[in-house]
Amino acid sequence: MIKYGGYHQQAPEYKEEEHYEPAHYQFHYDVHDEHTGDIKSQHEQREGDKTEGEYSLVEPDGTLRVVKYHVDGKSGFVAEVHREPGKYKPAPEPAYKKPEPSYYKPQPTYQKAEPSYYKPQPSYNKPQPSYYKPQPKYY
Repeated sequence: MIKYGGYHQQAPEYKEEEHYEPAHYQFHYDVHDEHTGDIKSQHEQREGDKTEGEYSLVEPDGTLRVVKYHVDGKSGFVAEVHREPGKYKPAPEPAYKKPEPSYYKPQPTYQKAEPSYYKPQPSYNKPQPSYYKPQPKYY
């Protein structure tokens, strides 16, 4: 007799240890669209736990906002923000304007009628008596 159940040893599993190396990267981008007023840029570089970068953008009032930042393992994210006076034109206002409400109030087309009264004339005819004299009928 063969019995199933009980303890079964699991097959050995091989798992490779994951090795993480310190991150190293650098990137940069610029957008300069005078037509829409979309003017911005950013660049950043990282070596291990130390990250440094800067980004800038033109505010709707035409001033340039510049943010310089750095991150390290001890102090966290530290940013320095400053504004430069507007050398760019402010963003244009949208051409769309909300329509003003307008209401149509038609003028009345009726005229008040003058009252008119109908006074019927009495018509009284005295009934005339009529007599019927039956005639005998023979068979």
